Amino acid sequence: MESIRERGSLEQQVFQGRTLTVYTPPSYGLADKRYPVVYVNDPSDYMDSVTNQAVTRMEELFREKKLPELILVGLEPDERLDEYTPWPAKALVESVQDFGGYGKKYLDLVVHELKPYIDGCYETLAGPAGTGMIGASLGGLISMFAAFEHPSVFVRIGSISGSFWYEGIIEYMRGHKLADEGQRFYMYVGDQEGVGKKTIQSAMMARTRQAYTLLADSGFNGAKLRLVIGEGGQHQVPIFVEQFPEALKWIFGMDTNIFFPDTERG
Repeated sequence: MESIRERGSLEQQVFQGRTLTVYTPPSYGLADKRYPVVYVNDPSDYMDSVTNQAVTRMEELFREKKLPELILVGLEPDERLDEYTPWPAKALVESVQDFGGYGKKYLDLVVHELKPYIDGCYETLAGPAGTGMIGASLGGLISMFAAFEHPSVFVRIGSISGSFWYEGIIEYMRGHKLADEGQRFYMYVGDQEGVGKKTIQSAMMARTRQAYTLLADSGFNGAKLRLVIGEGGQHQVPIFVEQFPEALKWIFGMDTNIFFPDTERG
């Protein structure tokens, strides 16, 4: 049965004391099918309403048949400086708290508790080909970290202005060979990010290029890996929102092998 709705739906609930936002696409509940799932870091930037620019553009891509309908899952972080960082590090400036480095614990929560809950409650494509993670800034950093820590779970990765300046992350990526599990990576950085900074954030462009090169050298070629450099782009939420649907289009687009004909329930 074809959908007659133009817009999807957002539902908020509480999961282990946190706000959990789940977006279901226009055909959800009207079509006998299952849907890919993207776990969204900093969800309030993209999923505060169905009229958010990110959701609106995503749904345009659905209608244009350039992106399969997706379920988005956003779990609000308790403290993003802790949960979106892979290991502890000193703050960049004295007025801000240190980075807690609870990234592995956060990802374990997503993989072992949140994902089973979502797969049990919603019509999902639960396998790795149907599972992704996306985020910007530290949310982009933890998304890439997820690809390395749980390569058989997250194979569709969107890292928008990912914080690859973070101490030790390039060395970590260099030291951890990532097996090809069918991943697709979308990376974005603005060419003005880090400009004028007096901290290690000044290396934003250079570190992002390094991260990209490490993935490319590991065998992730142009069909599996994309780096977009935004002319005049700065580290700003409006740019993250603009890039969000573009990242989804790349990692889940209609030209990928996400077996669209096989999404019907058997």
